[in-house]
Amino acid sequence: MQSIQTTQPRPSEQSLERLAAVHRLNSAMPAAAIEGLLPLLADRDPLVRSDAARALALAAERLGKRARTSVVVWHRPGDQDQLQSLLRQMERRAALAEPEEREALAETLGHMRDHRATDLLVAMLADVHARVRSAAADGLARTRDPLTVAALVAASADPNPWVRRAVVSALGPIQTAEAQVGLLQAVDDTHPLVRTAVARSLAHYPQARSRQALERLCQDIDPGVRLTAAQTLGQIGDAGSLDELDALSADTTVCSGTTIGETAAASIAEIRRRERGPRATLRRLYHRSRRTYRAWRESKQPPSESPPAPNG
Repeated sequence: MQSIQTTQPRPSEQSLERLAAVHRLNSAMPAAAIEGLLPLLADRDPLVRSDAARALALAAERLGKRARTSVVVWHRPGDQDQLQSLLRQMERRAALAEPEEREALAETLGHMRDHRATDLLVAMLADVHARVRSAAADGLARTRDPLTVAALVAASADPNPWVRRAVVSALGPIQTAEAQVGLLQAVDDTHPLVRTAVARSLAHYPQARSRQALERLCQDIDPGVRLTAAQTLGQIGDAGSLDELDALSADTTVCSGTTIGETAAASIAEIRRRERGPRATLRRLYHRSRRTYRAWRESKQPPSESPPAPNG
């Protein structure tokens, strides 16, 4: 499957001039900044689009603060009216613009703290272009809005792994039970990028079922998944995670400049630093006995009978 990420080219002289214009507009009055920044979301240079998106979100945020504190003057549009006008313009552009501009719009909306912006991002999760859907998920990750969990969980079945990766990364910081269920469902995703993101996001959920999922991911065929699972267990693991990490400490596969075994050993040291005393020892013995019992039960299961061969 083709990656949706691309290498960023070095900006040209014209792009540098437009980047300078973005920075000048960043210090302008909100209305003037918005008028100048909106067209730059369609710029051909991705650096200009990204900088313009962040500057536009800051201008909208300043406008929102003024709307909450300023006195409305009857003969000119109020700040709240200008903010609503901006959101309507962005909604129209999201429906009609080219994919690159829609991606920049999603980035802008993700930096805005407004429920109407969140609604637009949820709608953009259904965009026909994977880059836009991924940017919408990244934007929702910044909002950390629990009301978006259902849409994100539905998007975790997206056909593009980069989108699914962005979605599970967004579910991590939301920290609700529903978001955790969505992450646990993605543990068996077919792509290692997604499973790695799941292992990283589970750091936000220091519960037993998250630890069990991470212990499974320690046995993953992909070294990046195993490394990330070992790192996350170092953050949220307990005495019951030590046996799995002990087994992983013999893994000499080099990943991200270190071996997986070294990462597992560091996580073991971190857990032992946290888990001291007789209660931790009892927990470890309890988890070890449960694993031994499960293995014994599985060994006693009768083999499944093969169906009879067809006659003739």
